[in-house]
Amino acid sequence: MKQELAVILSGGSEMVTLGLVEALLDQNIEVVIVELGISSILRNEARIKSFFHWEWPCANNLAGASALEEIASASLASKSFENIFLFASEDGGMRLIADNAATLRERFLFTTCRNLASCGYDKLEVFRCLQASAASKYCARFLELDSFADVENGLGDLGDSFVVKPSRKSFTVDIPAWNSKIFEIDRSTPDYPDTLSALGRSWGSAATWVAQERLIRPPEGEFECYGVRDEFGDFRCTTAVEIVKYPDSGGGGCFVVLTPIAEISRIGYEVAEALDLIGLCEMSFLRSSTGSWKLVEANCRPWLQIALPEAAGFPIVRLACQALRGSALSDIQYPVVFAKTFWCWPERLLQRAFASPWRRRFSEIFGAFSMIIKSDIRVPYSSTIGGSTSLWLGKLVKRIVFR
Repeated sequence: MKQELAVILSGGSEMVTLGLVEALLDQNIEVVIVELGISSILRNEARIKSFFHWEWPCANNLAGASALEEIASASLASKSFENIFLFASEDGGMRLIADNAATLRERFLFTTCRNLASCGYDKLEVFRCLQASAASKYCARFLELDSFADVENGLGDLGDSFVVKPSRKSFTVDIPAWNSKIFEIDRSTPDYPDTLSALGRSWGSAATWVAQERLIRPPEGEFECYGVRDEFGDFRCTTAVEIVKYPDSGGGGCFVVLTPIAEISRIGYEVAEALDLIGLCEMSFLRSSTGSWKLVEANCRPWLQIALPEAAGFPIVRLACQALRGSALSDIQYPVVFAKTFWCWPERLLQRAFASPWRRRFSEIFGAFSMIIKSDIRVPYSSTIGGSTSLWLGKLVKRIVFR
């Protein structure tokens, strides 16, 4: 049997790494974890080949790429691996891969988009590519922001209400002075000056920013397509709905259901074709003011709910590895129909409930526990990775005590 290795740049939410590692180990792919400024909750898992700890952010792009080259060389010195996969669990690691793609491609296999220079990391590049493609109808109106003054002076094409978000984030995932990944700008609301001030304080945290028309979240939630495409154009996917997010706008999904949605599957295929995706991708969709579906973002790396399709019977990580090898997805057999499956992150649900106004807090807490009970997957508590739950709880207690 051929030997394969996966190197994971692990930072931000370790729930991504947890789900990814489980799926890789199930395929007998050896795993190396690079801790990006964190102490991993997977450290007690004996099946993981080795851990490397990096101070994060790294000194520069070249330093990070050189360190990855050394990891590959050391791994190949101990065993002959036919393939070495490279994954990032958060945007900082993804940027490191994107900025050094030409060099890293000589050693590693990783998700890329042949119509993009940034491997999908740069939102502005994704929107421009989509706008110029046959799938342009799924591209929301957007503007590149040259400076913070653009926002202060108003964006005529987008009106008085729009969303501002980083196009290319810095290596760290935090946006100073804010608890969300986006800024909702609405000149007609009383909190507009505070939002604008927070955006101004955060402006230096990202290399470039983009403004996008405000989209409408359907009552069911934010719609998702989890897909994989190979170099022959074969696209396989499943779909989900993020029922609850925290924060409600720009936050991460904390209660999600995997369920078949034919229209979102079809749109996901068209977007993947437009980007010429090779590998895996999470695509998020909301509706425009006219009711048409628009792409919010294309996340070309493993995401928070990566364990959800796996649990439902859709082997997304196995399919991704198959695509990255340059092999056909049609060679992998799996069930065509997937059971409706619920995923939750209990702490985030409870955090959202306790942050609600007093008059709604009891009902929100009751609702959070109802969703936790209903869920088939409760991260990290459903994980089979040895010791991860106890290490996670230890981190959680420290965060509460020393915050």
